[in-house]
Parts: sequence; C-alpha cells; structure tokens
Amino acid sequence: MQIGRTLARYGVLALGLMSSTAAISEPGSVNFRIAFTGHVDCHRPIAMNGVPISGSGTGTLNVDGSASADLTETAFIQPNSL
Repeated sequence: MQIGRTLARYGVLALGLMSSTAAISEPGSVNFRIAFTGHVDCHRPIAMNGVPISGSGTGTLNVDGSASADLTETAFIQPNSL
C-alpha cells in the first residue's frame, strides 16, 4: 500500500528530528510531533483510487527502547452518486 511507504518516510523524518536540541525534553527521552497528508489507493474490500488522507500526532521515544504515540488519521471519502 502507498500509505505504508508514506508513513515509513515520515517516521524516518521524525527519528531524524530526534537529534535536534529543540526536540529534547529531558534526559533519556525525546518528544516529537508528526503530521502527514497523502492519497490512498485500495483494491479490497472496496476499490477506491486517490482517497485523500491526513493525520497528526505526538509521541515520546525513550533511551530504554520504549515508545508511545497518539496518532489521528482521517480519510475523506466522497460518494460517487447521491
């Protein structure tokens, strides 16, 4: 799916921002924000092309390897007929 590649790309971006001193909140953890937009093509269960999606969220990465995140994703689906 296209969304998997997009999320992976933005995930790498978020990890890159960890080295920013503005992103460091306290020793041993990093807080981050993420936002994304894109389009999804789907063949199952219903064939749809170019459905716009967007999302945003916040999270924390800890030096012990644990992490948490709160993400919200929205897809805008418009009917073809009324």
